[in-house]
Amino acid sequence: MRLVSAFVLSALLAIPAAFAQQKPEEFSYRMQVVTDTTAPYYRLTVPVEVYQQSARGELEDLRIFNSAGQIVPYARLVASASSQESTRRVKLRWFPLMAEKESTTTDNAAVVTVNDSSLNVSVRQNSDGTLVEVHKREVRNSPAANPSPVPPPAVRGYILDVSQVVDRSHVYLLELDWSAGSNFQLIDIETSNDLRNWRPLRSSVQLARLQYGGEQIENRRIELNGFQDRYMRLMWREPDKAPLLTLAEIEQRTTSFESAPIIWSPQFVAMRMDVAGTGEYRFHLPQPLPVARLRIELPAGNILMPLAVIQPTTSGGRQPRPMLHQIGSGVVYRILDKGREWSLNEITLGGGRIQDFVVRIDSRTTQPDRLSLSYALEPAQVLFLASGNSPYTLCVGNDRANDSALSASTLIPGFGSSGLQIANASLKPVEPTAVASIQQVSAGPVVAASPSKATDWKKYILWGVIVTVVIFMMFMATQLLRQMKQDSGAEKDQENQS
Repeated sequence: MRLVSAFVLSALLAIPAAFAQQKPEEFSYRMQVVTDTTAPYYRLTVPVEVYQQSARGELEDLRIFNSAGQIVPYARLVASASSQESTRRVKLRWFPLMAEKESTTTDNAAVVTVNDSSLNVSVRQNSDGTLVEVHKREVRNSPAANPSPVPPPAVRGYILDVSQVVDRSHVYLLELDWSAGSNFQLIDIETSNDLRNWRPLRSSVQLARLQYGGEQIENRRIELNGFQDRYMRLMWREPDKAPLLTLAEIEQRTTSFESAPIIWSPQFVAMRMDVAGTGEYRFHLPQPLPVARLRIELPAGNILMPLAVIQPTTSGGRQPRPMLHQIGSGVVYRILDKGREWSLNEITLGGGRIQDFVVRIDSRTTQPDRLSLSYALEPAQVLFLASGNSPYTLCVGNDRANDSALSASTLIPGFGSSGLQIANASLKPVEPTAVASIQQVSAGPVVAASPSKATDWKKYILWGVIVTVVIFMMFMATQLLRQMKQDSGAEKDQENQS
């Protein structure tokens, strides 16, 4: 009895193990992963051939094997748009605004003040608005009988020339530096487009540079939120503390967005079908695919074709009815004039997965006998761990393979911030396996490649194991019932004897 139980237990344990041991030969399409560098992780973009040969449009049957035929862990990333942030620093030219100092004597003490009324400046510009010269305009007064000595002029502020900076709305920082000195400074910042009308940009901005015991603390950076005017004016609240500038530099930050990458399929052709006076071209894909665009092959010469892309669907409810759902429309054309060409041959679709679709061309325009087009996919990316030895093999084409992809955060600890190297890899066919051709809907659906004989033998072995286990379970149940009957009969005999 113990021997039977042990056999049944080992058979039961062998069933999941047998199912889990997938081999590259069980997949109808294989590609070799090409790695040029050594890294713990690799990244590759899934080509259109893999989508066409996959048993599932979501690539759930995708597997990656090492040279020993063992599955390596991987993650699948959906294609998405990306953004890139860049910074640019531009040094500015500055022009000091000088104000006259007035010297007065009070109670035997000399007091020097700055006369803001003397900020009557003269400006000279180039035709593009670039400042050439800014200086105080001279005012001639009648000579005094006993002229008092005039102190040298003080720096009241600065004009910064920003006219040559492109995209001033992206300026987010102004950095200043000045000659030696330890103090606090309070300034106001204004902008102007004509050097006459000034608008406040920042008020009461605190600048500082403190030095003590060989240490230094300073605040020279001023945060901005962009502006449109061509000039900036810096005015010190306390003119006596206005320093001599040695640096005026702005920093721009721009963000560029890139759409998700796409891959194009080979061209395939459909013949025109006259339906209710319209030209329709029906196409059939190997399976539902996430098609993002269609590219129409235009005939030679001048041509203009308004068209709509329609997907056959069925209505919901108890009695489904066939329906047509428009998933895209537009005008494709080619116009030649004096050696130049204006053309547009792509149609953007509304998203989602399609397998059968119809291109309907307006009957008021040219309707060719045959229409050739290709479709674009936004390909997924695959990240995998370099587990085991290379070469690695990517396999698809097994409708019994369930999704085994991990999340990127599970595959790569600290994904995005860990600093682990992820090298790029590419794919090439393992053997000259013909890609299933894409046919018209009239030609019938594409038939998936049949699994290999090794897979069939494995299925028979598994069924044999299951049947054997069931037979032994029935045998064990029968033996247990007999044992129970014998035990109950022995108890009755003992009771009768007593």
